[in-house]
Amino acid sequence: MRFVLRVVPRRLRRAVRVRIDARYVTKADHLRDIRDTLWEVQMLRREVVALRRELDRLRDLKAV
Repeated sequence: MRFVLRVVPRRLRRAVRVRIDARYVTKADHLRDIRDTLWEVQMLRREVVALRRELDRLRDLKAV
């Protein structure tokens, strides 16, 4: 494999590496995305709970 890399010009190797790096996400970036997504889901869950509470409160006011 090293022989093949020496035959391929440096500019071409760099261009291929940049293209591959642009297409794939690193493991650290992937983990950060998962963590951010879980945080957003938790925030949305809290908002839904608050909205349900508010809806129940308004229904109780209407019933009175």
